[in-house]
Amino acid sequence: MPAERLGERFGGGRDEASEVVLADTAIAEVVGFLAGEVREFSVPFRLGVSEFDNRVLTALTERVGYGTTVSYGWLARELELPITASRAVGKALAGNPVLVIVPCHRVVGSSGALTGYAGGLEVKRGLLDLESTPDSGDLRLF
Repeated sequence: MPAERLGERFGGGRDEASEVVLADTAIAEVVGFLAGEVREFSVPFRLGVSEFDNRVLTALTERVGYGTTVSYGWLARELELPITASRAVGKALAGNPVLVIVPCHRVVGSSGALTGYAGGLEVKRGLLDLESTPDSGDLRLF
């Protein structure tokens, strides 16, 4: 994300100084995540997406923890949608404006195969590998 847009996504809406602090916090948390030191993000963010997309991204953030992998169908069912809504769930994830913080890399195809990721499948594999720890590995497909 271009640096000038960080304030839009992580701003507190109070003043420019607080937006810079929150953007710095977001950067520090992502760096900590990539270093294996952070498993959950605390920085507040604004998604700026449709109501449906917000519902999907919020459910993902709240229900799919570090080291857990789920399918698009599983997430659809968590939202009490029919399995046929898997594509709509995938489209919502594709519009995720805060990759890593909203962990859409944890969502895979129904067979467990890696599928679409805005950062590319190599990055998705790297993020999943990063989260592979002895206490992780929960795979929820259906």
